[in-house]
Parts: sequence; structure tokens; C-alpha cells
Amino acid sequence: MKTKFRIYHFLILAGLLFSLYRVHMAYQWVEKLAALDDHPAVKLIFLDPSICTYNTGVFLALCTSKTDIVAIEDAVPGDLGYMLLSSIITSFEKRPLTKADAVRVNIWLSWAGVIFLAIALMVANLKSTAIITVFIGSYFIKGEKILMDYYGGIFAVFCIALGVVIFFTLANNRNYYRYRTLFLLISLFSLMWVLLLREPIGQIGMASTLFVLIINLVKERAKWPRKVLKYGVMVLMIYSITLAPSALLSARDLIWHIPQGNGYKYPKHAISHSLLIGLGTPPAPNSWGITRSDKTGVEIMKNIDPDVIYASKKYYTILWKIYLQMFIAQPLEIINIYWHNIMITLGSATNIMNYRFYIGSLFVLIIVVPIRLKGQLKRVLNNDAGVRAGILFSIYAGSIISSLVCRCGRDWVCS
Repeated sequence: MKTKFRIYHFLILAGLLFSLYRVHMAYQWVEKLAALDDHPAVKLIFLDPSICTYNTGVFLALCTSKTDIVAIEDAVPGDLGYMLLSSIITSFEKRPLTKADAVRVNIWLSWAGVIFLAIALMVANLKSTAIITVFIGSYFIKGEKILMDYYGGIFAVFCIALGVVIFFTLANNRNYYRYRTLFLLISLFSLMWVLLLREPIGQIGMASTLFVLIINLVKERAKWPRKVLKYGVMVLMIYSITLAPSALLSARDLIWHIPQGNGYKYPKHAISHSLLIGLGTPPAPNSWGITRSDKTGVEIMKNIDPDVIYASKKYYTILWKIYLQMFIAQPLEIINIYWHNIMITLGSATNIMNYRFYIGSLFVLIIVVPIRLKGQLKRVLNNDAGVRAGILFSIYAGSIISSLVCRCGRDWVCS
């Protein structure tokens, strides 16, 4: 055991050094990407909030001085995570941020996501899986592929979401009972950041944690009233995280007395928009004439209610209704489009192998490696069934939902 312990630590240290080396190599591309990349979203979600914080100290707002402050939700639709990060970093750096800073943020987010996932796997006693994750995950920190907007952080957000599910599963496992409060706090805090950075990916984590709760609810030997109360409280805790954007905006208004504007922009990236326009992902054909463009949602809304403002709460609600109506009317066509996108994602080639190889490897490592072939199979599976079920569900649900929402292909760059 002593020798094995040392080998694991050596491999983990080697993986950590390799990950830092990949960060160093990615840094060589920062200035090139900042000069060449022309993503208009970076100005709204990163640069403009930084200017406002630098000039006035106000978070989550757009301005050049204290006389022209506009609440972020009145100007920019979407998630608040990058805007909040921009303000926090600016308050420490004492200067307006640049496009190069945006690239650096996504590089370090990718690194943090890989390390967070590896730590979660280590705590779950899945050491071999953790080591493989560090090396393979670090390989995907490619400077030439790092974007400076939302899409540049999708890989990181997905890794963190998976780590959240692992910590949440451990918090509900009797073998880790004394660390329950710590693991719950880690999982809820991290889930909050996932939702703030990219809500559709965060909802993967929420769905997975609820799945784990259902497993534990069925398995736990206790009276039903007690179980319903216990797990009902946990469900409310998970749901409360979805209120984080509104809570942040309320705190901002309280601290800086930001005048209440129209508030017509929804401070989240609701998944209904992504699901609807995702049906038009090329080259998958569709009978509705939908194309993968934000303009699709605008055009659809013009035909239904021209007065509805883009990216408002009403806008997302109407898109949900339209999507459900389409699914009920033609479920087979939508399933066929999704299947097509999933196959493209899982078949996307990299310089090593395709994604089927990575997902299959994780499956084998999670199921096989921890098992001791000395009559302990039943005991291992019984003790850690919730851990493995939650992890596996997250891997496959994450891959599938990523395919459905944005069809993440080669190197996690969404088309």
C-alpha cells in the first residue's frame, strides 16, 4: 500500500505540472488571439463592465462615469458570470481589462475546471480516473483554441458541473458523512458559479444532482415522512441556487443604489432559446426552416408578438411553449436531429482520438478500477452505487445535452 500511495502521488504531481505547462503554452497565444479574435460579445460581457467598475467602482453595470450608469440587465442579455468576474478582477487590478485578459481568464478557467474535477474524483477514491482526467483534460487547454467569450469557457464549466455532482453525491454517502456539510457547501457554491457562467450547462449539473437525490431517496432505509422532509430540503437548496442572478442584482442595487430601469433583459441564458435554434444546426435538415442563429428567435417572435423584447423573460417563456408544441407535433424529427448532432460530437476527431474514446475510458475506469476482485464486488457496488451512478449520469447527460444545446465538436469549440 505504501508503494502504491507514493506512485499515485507522483502521478498526480506529474499531472499537475503537465497542466501548468499547458497553461504556459496557452499563454503564448494570448496576444495573437487578442489581436485576431473579433468576438463582439466580449465587449459587452467583459470589457464594458470592466470600464464601469474602473471608473465608478460599481459592479454589474455599464457606464463611463457615475452620471450614466445603466444596469447590466437593461443593456445586455445573458449570464452574469463573466460580467461579475470582469468587475472582480478589475477591482483588484485597478485598471480596465483588455481582450488579452479575457483570453487569460478562459485559460485559467479551463485549468481550474480540470483540477476541480480531478480533486472531486480523488476524494471519491477514484484515483486512477483522476490521474487520467488531469492529463487528458490538460491536453485540451490549447492556446490556439481558447476563445475570449462564453464559448471559450464551456469546457471549464462542464468540468466544474461534473465535479459538483461528485461532491454532492459524496455528501449523501454514508461513508463521507462527517464531511457532509463541507461537501454540500462546495457543491452548492460551485453550482452557483456554473449557472452564472453558462446556465444551460449548469442545468446539467442540477439535473444530475436531482438524479442522485432520487437514488438515495429510494435506497435509504428510513420512514418516508422523514425521507421526504430531508430530501425536500435538499431540493430547495438546489433550487435556491437558481435565484443567484436575481440576488446579485438586488445586492448591487442595495450597495450602489443603482436606479431601477426597465429590467427587461433576463439575467440568464435560458435554455429554451438554445434548444429551439439548435434544431437548425447544420447540416441536419429540418422541416421548419430553422437556422442556427440568434436572429431565428427574433423572427419567430415577430410573427407571434412583435412587442415582446428579445431576451426578456416573456421571450424565453414563449420559446418554451413553441419548442414543446414542435416536439409534440413531430417528435421523431427532433429526435433524429439530436441523434445526428450527438454522433457528430462523439465522432469529432482530435489529435489523440475521438470523444467516444474519452467517454468510454472514463466509463471503464469508474466502474472497473475501484473494484477488488476478491469477493468485494457486491460490497463496493452497494457502498458506492450512488457515487458511480451520479458520475456516469453526468458524463453521458453532459455529452448529450452539450450536443443538443450547442453541438460541441472538436476541442469543445461550439459551432
